[in-house]
Amino acid sequence: MLLVVCDALRYDALRMDHDGRPTAFTERLGSWITFDRCYAAAPWTLPAMQALLCGVDSTQSRLRSRREGPTPTLIGRFDRLHRVALVNNGVIRTRSELADGFDEFRWITDHAETFSRARAFLSGRSSDPAAFFLYVHTNLVHDYPQESGRREFARWFPSSAVPDIGARVLTWAGLEDKADAVRKVYDACVLSFHEELEALLEVTPLDRTVVVLIADHGEGMEPAIARIHHGGRLHDDLLHIPCVIHLPEDAVDPAARARLVDLAARPFGAFELLPALLQVTGHGDGDGPPDVTADDAPLSDPSSSRVLRAEDPKYVYLANRFRLNSNPRGKHTTAGARLRNRLWRRTLSRSTLLQAFVDWPYKLLVTRMEAANGVLAQLGRPVHRRVHRGRPLGLVRGRLWIGFELYDLSTDPGETSNLLPRRSDVAEAAWRLVECLEKGDTSHSVGSLVASSPEQ
Repeated sequence: MLLVVCDALRYDALRMDHDGRPTAFTERLGSWITFDRCYAAAPWTLPAMQALLCGVDSTQSRLRSRREGPTPTLIGRFDRLHRVALVNNGVIRTRSELADGFDEFRWITDHAETFSRARAFLSGRSSDPAAFFLYVHTNLVHDYPQESGRREFARWFPSSAVPDIGARVLTWAGLEDKADAVRKVYDACVLSFHEELEALLEVTPLDRTVVVLIADHGEGMEPAIARIHHGGRLHDDLLHIPCVIHLPEDAVDPAARARLVDLAARPFGAFELLPALLQVTGHGDGDGPPDVTADDAPLSDPSSSRVLRAEDPKYVYLANRFRLNSNPRGKHTTAGARLRNRLWRRTLSRSTLLQAFVDWPYKLLVTRMEAANGVLAQLGRPVHRRVHRGRPLGLVRGRLWIGFELYDLSTDPGETSNLLPRRSDVAEAAWRLVECLEKGDTSHSVGSLVASSPEQ
């Protein structure tokens, strides 16, 4: 099996054209299984990859780690002779439990070396019939603001002027009128990724290798509405991610293939991917590992009703594109920004938690900010409302300010119109629903908030 994770790959960048022609990889995708509504468990790398490799969504991972410690990865459940990871993102390296189950786990800083090592490994498999599991995590696209992005831009668009992005990617300061140019730099990195991926596939024994491409999260490109970068938001430009699978004819039986196709046709959580592959490739036990599924429904049942969950307990983006960070040092931030962050953290947002509950077609977004005390939480209500990116329905519980947004993704994919009216009874109902959903209780749907609370 070849598992490729492209860091920060947007869903709309899965299929790419250049000079009016699709890339070789884009053309190849016509025969692959495509998960059109796959959702990440978090909007930044570490929690998203914990969910993907451990088969547990971010809510379960957070709650379980408090009780039992880190969740083990599922890699060891794949009965493979060679299990190798080539990782291009340092944040994964810092969490040693994500290396569990691999025979070899290498952190590589250079993009080109990551792919060259992967090609060397795959080339050796053509003469070696033993099964393998190769995990490649590349930052080629993620690093578009850096010098590597400028080089890729010069390759693909040599006649265009390249914007200087760098650390400004965090706030887009001075880039507001250059959104098209910034996206072009990003697209250049995607084109290079397509090129590298196609080179990998050319040396892969595709007749007997399951190939999976997925993103850990997406990337924001809309500075006018404060949807930029990643982390600190749970909109679909970050959570709705590409996921495609090449499944050789002889890899699984027809019934297992049909089961995977059924899964691809429904809303699907990235954390469900490895449990599903354990099942369809015959490496799972029975109906699959029940301790890593989102609920009691087996993954083989595409009609099962459940709510997909995503979280971010570390960052919150405000409407002015300032990002609150639980880390006081603040990556890519100035001294002034770090001071503002400390002031927020000592008054109105000592801790934060963003949550998304996707119950297709509805999506409930919840923003929690814990003030230093209950008085500040009450006094800060208008401040929270004013600095929030959306138009949330607010509620105060003790020291917590809680904002609710509800969107219909089928009619409002841009998540622009909050369906919740500003009524206290609706806020109370939304909070009760969140408390149930956090416990995995899906007996009440997210859509029930619309049914019981028509917009006024």
